[in-house]
Parts: sequence; C-alpha cells; structure tokens
Amino acid sequence: MRVIIAVICYILLYLNRIDFKYQAIFSKTNQQYEKFSNVETMPTWDMIMSFFFGGNILFPSFTISDKHNMKGFHFKAIYMELYSSTFSYIFVAVLLLLAVWSYCKNFRNKWVQVIMISFFIDIIIHCLMRFGLHTSYIYGGHFVFVYPLLIGWLFYAYRSSPKYYFS
Repeated sequence: MRVIIAVICYILLYLNRIDFKYQAIFSKTNQQYEKFSNVETMPTWDMIMSFFFGGNILFPSFTISDKHNMKGFHFKAIYMELYSSTFSYIFVAVLLLLAVWSYCKNFRNKWVQVIMISFFIDIIIHCLMRFGLHTSYIYGGHFVFVYPLLIGWLFYAYRSSPKYYFS
C-alpha cells in the first residue's frame, strides 16, 4: 500500500512540475524515440549482432560524421560500423550459445533469473523496439556483465563432472 501511495505522490509531483500538460510527455517521448530509433540503412539482424550483443566486447570500428540539427548547430557524431570479419560474428554466436546454455543449465538459480530478466528487458528495449540500437557503446554497461557471470555459472554447474586430462 505504501508503494502505491508513493508512486501516486511521485506522479502528482511530476505532473505538477509540468503544469499537468501530460500531452507534452507523449510528444517528447515520441521525438526521442524517432531520434534514437531511425538508424542508417543497415540490416537489423546485423546491427543486433554487431552493436547490441557484441559491440561492447569486440568493438567494431567507429566513424565520425558531420551532423546538424536543422537550426544551424553543426556537430560531430560518432557511429559504430558493422563487423567486417566473420570471426567476430562466430565469436559473438559462440558467446550467446554459452549464455543460453548456462541459462538452461542454471534455470532454478534465482540470481541467474534476476540477471536474465534484466537482460531480456534490454533485449526488448534495444532489439525489438530498436531504441538506440546504433548507440550501444553508451548503454552497453547495463548488460555486458551478463556474459562472464553466466559463463562462470556454467563452469560452476559442471564442477562435479568427471575431468578428462590430455596426456
């Protein structure tokens, strides 16, 4: 009950701050969505692999271009390019395969569930809704820790399995 009251108070204070013009929220949100979702002409699957899943592990090359905001303000923009090597795509695919394997193997672990829920939320926001897909160097810190943790839990799940050594 306290949470609901706190949320209502927060909403009322925010609406009071913007003079109860809630339509401004939707128009501003739509402007931001258009700004961060319209990307160059690149295939979506390639952007997801190069930028979202692998962009913060194997950095693709960057391009700097001149931009302007139609009001006379000129600035430089930094963009990531798609991977140019097949090795990069294979590495990211193997990493994702290990992460999915770890999730399946450790499905009952509550910490794995917490990490994967937050990772799935990022996937929905950035891959399905395509919000900021081309700026993964900014938001990648939200989820880049998922890969080593899941691979570590995968190794931990197999800690008691027989070990074979090459001689």
